[in-house]
Amino acid sequence: MKLRNLLSAVCLIASFASSFLPASSVAQVNKDLLVIDLTIKTAKLKAEVAADANTRTIGLMNRFSLKPDQGMIFVFAQSEPLGFWMRNTFVPLSIAYIDSKGVILNILDMKPQDESSHPS
Repeated sequence: MKLRNLLSAVCLIASFASSFLPASSVAQVNKDLLVIDLTIKTAKLKAEVAADANTRTIGLMNRFSLKPDQGMIFVFAQSEPLGFWMRNTFVPLSIAYIDSKGVILNILDMKPQDESSHPS
């Protein structure tokens, strides 16, 4: 796992299972999102906040690079089983599934453009 992309895709969830988030068929990129400072142990990151259905659907799609300390946090109103894929995502990412108490439940490494589900 590459620490520089540890939280390139962080999810706030507590359950385990899988489902898909819908993918956008148009080449879109999230722009002008709120960016927060996030620290996990010794890793300090700048995380874009994807807090609504549209920004979560687009996620980090259509990005060709990320800074070593850059990532995204996906925020959900409630805990539920989810799965993420890498459609139209061109950089390798690691995804951390985090429960409502902030505990990391699992970290998975994901390959660019892999459309298989990475379940929570």
